[in-house]
Amino acid sequence: MTNCREHDAALDDVAAGAAANIDFATHLRTCAGCAAELERRRALLARIDEVTRALMNVSLSADIVVHVDRPQPWRIAVVGAVLAAALVVLFVAGHVLRGPVSGQTVVTWQSPTADLLRPTESVLDTRAL
Repeated sequence: MTNCREHDAALDDVAAGAAANIDFATHLRTCAGCAAELERRRALLARIDEVTRALMNVSLSADIVVHVDRPQPWRIAVVGAVLAAALVVLFVAGHVLRGPVSGQTVVTWQSPTADLLRPTESVLDTRAL
């Protein structure tokens, strides 16, 4: 019984359907307590599965089905708002990507420092005096 605690995690895994490793399988053959605990956990998991399946197979009442099938006004509003936003984005993106309308003059960008980089009179030039 001293190494039963070492196999506690394996009990859950094997009870849930995992294959037992060699050490745990050997331990189960020699330890009646762990073998019984494994069967108890398998039965518990089987019962949980059974109850879960029963709960999932419950049919919905007619008034719930009618309520779910009816279109919700807020959903229509959300869909409309999303479509309107998409149209605005497409319009703006098309306008920006299309470039200037024909007939408009495009002004080329020039660096503000371009004038500073042009050669001017030298400070050492004495002719200017």
